[in-house]
Amino acid sequence: MITTSFRILRSSMFLLLFLWPTLATSQDLAPLFAPATSQEMVLVENDWARRSTEPSNAAIDRTVMMEGFRMQRISFHLDNLHQYGVLRYPKDFTPGQKFPVLMLLHGGFSGFWFNFPLNFDADYTSGCLADSFFVVCPTYRGEDLAGGDLGNVSSEGEPSVWDRDCDDSMAMLTAVLSLVPELDPDRVTAHGGSRGGNVAYHMAVRDPRVKRTVVLFGPSQFRQADIQSECQDHIDGIAQAQSSLAIKVISEIIEPWNAGQLTLFEARHLLTAWSICDFLPPEIQLQVHHGLADEIVLPVHSFLVAEQMEEVGGDNANFALHTYPDGNHNPSSLVGHDILVEDFLCSYEEPFSANPPMQTGLILKVWPNPFYGHLNVLVQASSDADKTSASYWGEVIDLRGHRVGLFEVIVGREISWPAHDLQGRPLPSGQYRLQVVGHPDFASRQIVLLR
Repeated sequence: MITTSFRILRSSMFLLLFLWPTLATSQDLAPLFAPATSQEMVLVENDWARRSTEPSNAAIDRTVMMEGFRMQRISFHLDNLHQYGVLRYPKDFTPGQKFPVLMLLHGGFSGFWFNFPLNFDADYTSGCLADSFFVVCPTYRGEDLAGGDLGNVSSEGEPSVWDRDCDDSMAMLTAVLSLVPELDPDRVTAHGGSRGGNVAYHMAVRDPRVKRTVVLFGPSQFRQADIQSECQDHIDGIAQAQSSLAIKVISEIIEPWNAGQLTLFEARHLLTAWSICDFLPPEIQLQVHHGLADEIVLPVHSFLVAEQMEEVGGDNANFALHTYPDGNHNPSSLVGHDILVEDFLCSYEEPFSANPPMQTGLILKVWPNPFYGHLNVLVQASSDADKTSASYWGEVIDLRGHRVGLFEVIVGREISWPAHDLQGRPLPSGQYRLQVVGHPDFASRQIVLLR
């Protein structure tokens, strides 16, 4: 009996010694993930303000024609690092004429490929972006540029996802504005997906030149519960982190903090800087798209953005969140988003609106778009002469030009249209044009119905 007890005790001691390194390094992450204080947010903003995003030695290294586009490889220096990017010219380019600018911010962590700026808008219906926009594509520091005929080069420096990606993008914008006079600095927009979506949020917050921003499934809040839980399970040895967001938080913040390379203050500072949702201002001109089946960046990131915009008192006319029940982490799964993006980016009225009118006179707002079942419609007057409760007709036109729906609209009164045809039957999924008739300056909007 004594021998058996001794063996059990010896085995227990051995097991305890075996597990001790794991138990000793396990750490409660609650202090790291606690909400940012107002003072911490001010310190992050001060850090951003102190950084230099002014490039030096900007140059056009190479010019080629690729798939009908004039393409240029741009180089510059920032933070003593040699960096690169790509500029796509508009098809309707005319020397001496000003053209709007689209900052195209790529996702992923495997570098930049030349075909991204060539193909991202290939299926956009109007061709507005291809015809009219300069497309500016930065390569973030530490990344390879697989440039095809533009050549293969690498931007210098250590990768610094999200935190310095915005610095590199702002510098790239300044570089091309200095090199090509036809870029219009007063018509700059940003478009980013996934990692690039976070960069687009950052540019909208930090760079006053960016007037309108489109984000596809972009991470916005790294303190949200799913990330914290996954990181804690990983540190406790319960389960390996699976999501790319949690893996980045672990490798870039938690592991350096555990190793003593970062203080808790520094680790929280970095996590706060990544969590751009907390910094969104009410005046931002923003359109967000997210698939509800996205398992890479969970839809909660975009819902938190919507909550933040509501909390800070953002203008509903300047912010729109569009969700897609079957959409995943691929732009092609966000059916109809291309129409909404073009409507947003290709209208140049000031102030820019996430739901802009197509004509003056009456302003037509619709949401959500794409919609599922019911469409909210609001007609507003753009002049004092029309500021009455006048009644007009909302006419729905299909792609063949046939009228398939008709309902009454009253200026200043929000209505909900059930997407029924003239006989009261549900209309099928598809693209339609909604227009207000009975007014000399009728308004119209492209709408997308999903069933």
